[in-house]
Amino acid sequence: MENLLLTPGMLGIDSPTVGWLIQLAVAGLLLALLLVAADAESVPSARTACLGRAIVGHGTRCRAVGHVTAFAIGIFGYVALVAVLDRFWSATVIGALLIILLWAGNKLKVAILKEPLVFSDVFLAGHAFKYPRLYFGYAPKWIWPVLGVAVILLIGLVAREEPIGVLLPVRGLALFLLMGVVWAVHEWSRLPSRSLRCFLEKHPLSFLANRDAVRYTPLGAAFLHIVWHSRYRMEIRKSFQYEAANPSAVEPNAGRRHVMLVQAESFCSLGKKLNRPSVTSFIDSIANVGRGGSLSLDWRGAYTMRSEFAVLTGMSPEAVESYGFDPYRLAALIPMQSMARTMKKRGYRTIAWHPNDGRFFDRNLVMPNLGFDEFWDLKKLRTVYGERLSLMGRYVADSVLLALAAEYLAQCREPTFLFVITMEAHGPWHADNFSGADRISEEERYEAHLCSLDRGVRSVAHAINSGKLDGVMFLYGDHIPGLRALDDPACLADPTAANTEWILLGSELPNATMPEVLRPEEVSEFLLRMSSTTFYK
Repeated sequence: MENLLLTPGMLGIDSPTVGWLIQLAVAGLLLALLLVAADAESVPSARTACLGRAIVGHGTRCRAVGHVTAFAIGIFGYVALVAVLDRFWSATVIGALLIILLWAGNKLKVAILKEPLVFSDVFLAGHAFKYPRLYFGYAPKWIWPVLGVAVILLIGLVAREEPIGVLLPVRGLALFLLMGVVWAVHEWSRLPSRSLRCFLEKHPLSFLANRDAVRYTPLGAAFLHIVWHSRYRMEIRKSFQYEAANPSAVEPNAGRRHVMLVQAESFCSLGKKLNRPSVTSFIDSIANVGRGGSLSLDWRGAYTMRSEFAVLTGMSPEAVESYGFDPYRLAALIPMQSMARTMKKRGYRTIAWHPNDGRFFDRNLVMPNLGFDEFWDLKKLRTVYGERLSLMGRYVADSVLLALAAEYLAQCREPTFLFVITMEAHGPWHADNFSGADRISEEERYEAHLCSLDRGVRSVAHAINSGKLDGVMFLYGDHIPGLRALDDPACLADPTAANTEWILLGSELPNATMPEVLRPEEVSEFLLRMSSTTFYK
């Protein structure tokens, strides 16, 4: 038996034995298999994943790439933990907890947003810690003390456990080799090669989060998206970069009406979805006379930037491939063609308003890259309007914001395209959101914000009808709210479950039949077509 012992000279371990190595190998293997099982269990169900688009071509053969990915990540992660901590039980317990947290986080996201974790979510981590209420506010409150106790116990475990005894140079070498594997995979994915091309051809991607996760598992889809992004991101940037052919060619602007495009946060017709009385009587009255319809979406409860990007650029998020999960990452890097640029060519001044931190989703970089002359965030709006910018709940009231927008346009001498991004109805809708919120249901708290939106739309209509504002307004919801009531099986079974609404407001609009359903990428074409003939005096 002594002949089986490994000496310190061989591995740099004090009194090492084959038994220790077997323990480490078995623990790593079990954690890797646990991650495989957690990833497989996280595949979205057909009911959760469809959201209006059929999912085809999935099976165990396709999911093998996910299982291999999960297994490799499990082994890789455990070796890294052992190398860093030099402790058996600490590395094993922390590895198991990280897998459980990943599984729970995926479950939470699917429960709220009906979409699994995607690779680009890691880039939102900075926003999550800057604005924790917007991200972590949906998690159950009991989770925070549990996590706090778990962290304290883990610190105690690491402090009390005796080190395995692996020499620091050996642990450093292990980490170096792990980083070498990462580098090798990155170089393989970054450089054109026949093996890479064949691999990607055998694993085609839709760049729809649910569809790819169903086909390859969430971790398999994330790996494929990362490989694609590493190989093609520069080509994608080059392909979509805007280059002005003749920036001086601007059409005459005489007689043009102002155009207000409003992205209403979390706006949808809750009455239609839950068969309850509507609280947006004025908005409904516009839609009922043929000046409104449905906006068909593939996401729900979040990802405002996908709707925003699609509406402004006329491109679906998946059109920009691996950037499509968070298309503003691309728009923050390069100038892009957009509705704002087209309106500028037609003689419009272009401005965007958003009553929130301008750095959120990098809008301070995105809006100039999409051709807006000015971007007014919360700081700028407060500088201009001061105390008039009152709140409803935690955010600037939609009724106030839209009334100020109408007032601002009425004072503009040149035709102006104003894009307004509202904030008031953003969840979560907790009992402390506003006075009296603790005495009503979650749906009623949300509807209180819709009432404010309805008053804002009414004020814009009054400004138009009274002649104070010569303009039109197009309003749409960026996504449905993440309300628990909308998780009802009957609601989820509806193929239009993720749809929001849109309306068009203005005087002397044509009698032509409006589309009943629009995709967000069709909005800009619809408005630009209308503006060619309608948005004139």
